[in-house]
Amino acid sequence: MKEIIRKHKHLILVIFWGITILLGICSKVYSQENMKTFLFKDIMWHNKISKEHVGPGNNIFGVHRHNVVFDRNGNINLKIKKISDGYSCAEFYSDTLFSAGRFETIIKTNIKHFSPQMVLGIFLYDATAEPHYNEIDIELAQWGNTDDNNAQFAMHTNNKLQVHRFLIPSKKKVTKHIIDISDHNIMISSLFYNKKTDQYEKIEEKTLKKPEEFKFLNTRFHFNLWLTDNLNKQVGKNPKVKITSFKYTPYSIN
Repeated sequence: MKEIIRKHKHLILVIFWGITILLGICSKVYSQENMKTFLFKDIMWHNKISKEHVGPGNNIFGVHRHNVVFDRNGNINLKIKKISDGYSCAEFYSDTLFSAGRFETIIKTNIKHFSPQMVLGIFLYDATAEPHYNEIDIELAQWGNTDDNNAQFAMHTNNKLQVHRFLIPSKKKVTKHIIDISDHNIMISSLFYNKKTDQYEKIEEKTLKKPEEFKFLNTRFHFNLWLTDNLNKQVGKNPKVKITSFKYTPYSIN
C-alpha cells in the first residue's frame, strides 16, 4: 500500500486538490443563490420577492440574487443591493405559524456602518389580524436621523404604537434579541456578546402588558433589511447582516 502511494503520490495530490477546488466552487455558487424557499435552524422560510414597490418603506424586495443567501458557515446573510430602479431590499419569513413562546435570534453586523435610512427588522407579524397584526418589533435603525439612539422595541395595538428607543453601542457586533410572550406580558430584550466572559449581557429590556386583542395563533416570524427612502440614490455604507441563530420555545397559554 505504501509503495502504491509513493508511486502515485503526485496523481493522488492532483485528485485531492481537484476535489477541493470543485467543492469550493460549488460552495461559492450555492452561497450566491437568492433562495425562494429554504431550511434554516430546522424551520422552513420564504424569501419575500416583489418587483413592485411595497411596504415597508415602499421598497422592491428580493429581486437581486445576493439579497438573501447562505454563507459557508450556514448563516443567513441579508444585503441591500443596487439595481436599476433604486435598491432591492431583503426580507424572509417563516412558513411556520407560531403561537406564544420565546423567540431568540443572534445577529452579527456592524451597526456603526448603517446609513440613517437603513432598518434591520426582527419581528412577529400576523397578516390576518388587522389592524394590529399582532406585530412586535425589534428594529435597528435611526429612521433618517443622526441622534445617538439606533434601536427600538415597538408594539402595535388597535389604539396606538408603543415605541421604546435605546442605543446599541457600535462596538457590539454580535447581539442576541429575544421576544418572550407569556400569559399576560411581552418581554423584549437585546443583549451583546462579551468575549471575555463568553456570556451575553443585557443592553436593554422592556416588559409590556400583552394587549387583550393579541391572539397568537397565525403569527409568522420575519427578518428584513430595508430603506426608509428607496429613492435616495446615496445609501452610503451598506453592511452585511448575518443571522447566525434562531430558536423558538413554545409556551402553553391559557
